[in-house]
Amino acid sequence: MNAALLLLALVCLGAGYYLGIRSALTAELTKNLDQFIKRKSSFPFCIAEYEDGNYYLYDKESQAFLCQSSTMAGLAEELSNNRKINIAFVLYPTGISNLMFWFIRGKVKPAEVQ
Repeated sequence: MNAALLLLALVCLGAGYYLGIRSALTAELTKNLDQFIKRKSSFPFCIAEYEDGNYYLYDKESQAFLCQSSTMAGLAEELSNNRKINIAFVLYPTGISNLMFWFIRGKVKPAEVQ
């Protein structure tokens, strides 16, 4: 009888320990996954400016300078290669209208407006 109670106590203790560890690990993994998703799912919204034969790219939100190049394609390459930013939305205001692009892995893709 005592052996059965001891075995039952050990099983309950082990199950409680397992559930506690599992709960703590699940909470930590969920927190880390949320941070990873937030970091990976966001991309910069940028403004391109043209002055003196060069394009300059700025983060719209922080106004931080990101890169410069003599071509729009060069901006996309610089952003991908040097800043390690593989996806960005770029607004290029012109005198008549605003042009919009996606920079995806160093390539320029026109943004489709619907």
